[in-house]
Amino acid sequence: MEIGFPFLGAWFVFRRSPDRFACHSAYLGIYLLWFWMGSIPILNGDQTLSLMNSFDDRQWLFYLLGFIGYFCGTAVFPRPQAGPEDLRGLQLRWRDAEFLVFLLVVAVAIVVAWGMITSEEGIPIFQSDVDTLRIQISTRHRYAFQLLVVLSNLLLPLMFLYLWSAKAPRFKIPMYVFTLFVIFVFISLGNRGLVLPSLLTIFALRHYLCKPWPAGYVILGGSILVVLLSVTGYYRSLQHFGVTYALDLAELGIPIPLQPFSNIYLYIRAPLDTFRNAVGVIPAITPFQHGFLSVGFVLQILPGHHPSSDYFFKDLLRHTFQGFGEPASILGTFYADFGTAGIVLGMFLTGIMVAAMYRHMYRGSVGWILVYCFFWQKLIGGLYGTLFEYVYELLVPIAWLLIVWSMTAKREAWREGLRQPRTIR
Repeated sequence: MEIGFPFLGAWFVFRRSPDRFACHSAYLGIYLLWFWMGSIPILNGDQTLSLMNSFDDRQWLFYLLGFIGYFCGTAVFPRPQAGPEDLRGLQLRWRDAEFLVFLLVVAVAIVVAWGMITSEEGIPIFQSDVDTLRIQISTRHRYAFQLLVVLSNLLLPLMFLYLWSAKAPRFKIPMYVFTLFVIFVFISLGNRGLVLPSLLTIFALRHYLCKPWPAGYVILGGSILVVLLSVTGYYRSLQHFGVTYALDLAELGIPIPLQPFSNIYLYIRAPLDTFRNAVGVIPAITPFQHGFLSVGFVLQILPGHHPSSDYFFKDLLRHTFQGFGEPASILGTFYADFGTAGIVLGMFLTGIMVAAMYRHMYRGSVGWILVYCFFWQKLIGGLYGTLFEYVYELLVPIAWLLIVWSMTAKREAWREGLRQPRTIR
């Protein structure tokens, strides 16, 4: 598998495909390459820094079973005859006045939430220890911070859906400017990763509504994004931990000049190491969670504190570092719930779910295009964390469907806008 994963993964990624963003296409290759790259110990490891210890064969078996489960899940539904070319150029009659008023209200709420935080804390990115301050903000300004995250993830993709599907979209430039402002908002709070789901959703949405991304642009843009995330994450950690952080990386065998780029590998390696460590104590010390980690996030709509699965793994491994939780990838969550069977069944049901959405994208309202793009980026994010961490990740797609249904003229289906409507097998 150490040899086969990279070759099979590269084949899925670079093969000719009518739709690289389909759930059964390039994602299969990304899955294989991610788990292969994160499981190869390219750096030194010792007894005090176990992050680079070699993975055993059982870990690779989990990866393979997850891949097979997901692949079989996507094969349950027949693939649609229609393709992305049937969606591009789609135009709907939006109720412009009502929709623009809605966007304005949400935009004002975002600005107010950001203003409430920064009026008391200042702009964290300009503070001496942004890492500590960004964590404190999420607790001291819990409701304003949550409102900011939820409304931003609701607004940005919906705004671009309007821009790319309306017959004569209004206020294009202000919408693009506000998008840049929201990106700045999260960067200013030291939480650059929280805006990535929206950007990835928009990235996929453009593929379906405008034109396909050239492979070279995808590789170049992705490389620049990954390098920026790595460099900013390194200097944020260096600012927080001081020279100790650089010394720890040097002990792993990373030369000082290459350390700003080390997170490119460590972001992939760390959740798989957490997964490996969790397997060592579940169920030997801690029992299986019987679905609580996979679906327990829905309890967050109830009063009280209901932590996400990454906090479970952090507490399980008794790690006391300051910050957020410790993700163990989507496979770690499924394993912690039901063991090996959980990985197979969980990935199988995940494949069924996204395949059903992909099929429905060509049959339902235009809102389903946005919903599928959202769940496509959740698959990508699940390689690092898990499929769902917060309940709003289910509520936002539902809100999109309701908004599109109510804000388009006669609540029309997307089929009305196709040049040559096709039926599904």
